Amino acid sequence: MEMRLELDNTSFVQFDLNQGEADERHTHDHFQLTVPINGTLDVHYNDWNCHLDSEEGFLVSPGDYHQHEAVGDRKEILIVSFYEDHLKRVFEEVTGRNLSAIEFSNQQTDFKLPLLTEIKKIYHAAVLEGIPEAMKLEDEAAYTFLDTMKGSHSDLWNKTQRRTIAGDTVGRIKLFIRNNSAKSLSLDLLASEFHISKYHLLRIFKTEEKCTPLEYIHQVRLDRFEILVRKNNMEITKAAFESGYQSLSTFNRSFKKRYGCPPSDHFFKA
Repeated sequence: MEMRLELDNTSFVQFDLNQGEADERHTHDHFQLTVPINGTLDVHYNDWNCHLDSEEGFLVSPGDYHQHEAVGDRKEILIVSFYEDHLKRVFEEVTGRNLSAIEFSNQQTDFKLPLLTEIKKIYHAAVLEGIPEAMKLEDEAAYTFLDTMKGSHSDLWNKTQRRTIAGDTVGRIKLFIRNNSAKSLSLDLLASEFHISKYHLLRIFKTEEKCTPLEYIHQVRLDRFEILVRKNNMEITKAAFESGYQSLSTFNRSFKKRYGCPPSDHFFKA
């Protein structure tokens, strides 16, 4: 039995090997992580052999020859593949640093739960919502891959540094929103402006601010609206459009969500 999902930057394959069976000796143009789902597995890698337990993974670099062989009972095997250019791009987006190359340790541990969780998310998205939706999760899978795999990137890729960089980036995003709140703003525009993926922007913003960028945009616009009405005595409808809202229905929903009542009740209570 074989299950396969191939996306632009990643792929996942699950297959079986019966006792004594082996796939053909082969190579790839991407990084490939082998994960035995049950039992143990022998991996023949270049000129040496490795015995892989169920809690371990074996990571093969592009161009390296390898082969999987079942020892004992039938083995279920998961193959997770990532292209180097994609990993480099995600690394640069998170750290602000370029990597000329990435080298990983062959035997990997302590990765299984986080990475398998991301794989399940992608698989479920592909089945329930289609391939385009699954592809939106590729950056997050690459993020988790870099976060859990030991390699030459690990010293730079550490949580303390990521939080510092994320905080600086979020600070610049907030300033941009405040300076441009009266204009048309979207997640796509912010991601393009700061040269990061939408998913990563959403992740770091929610981590730092406990709200999404779009929720923050509404906060800034409503604060500006209050000033225009209370201090400048501007009419409500005009103040809403001056604050950056493109429609009164969107403005009214945002206002009621924040204050629990329509703007007329908030400003003109008896």
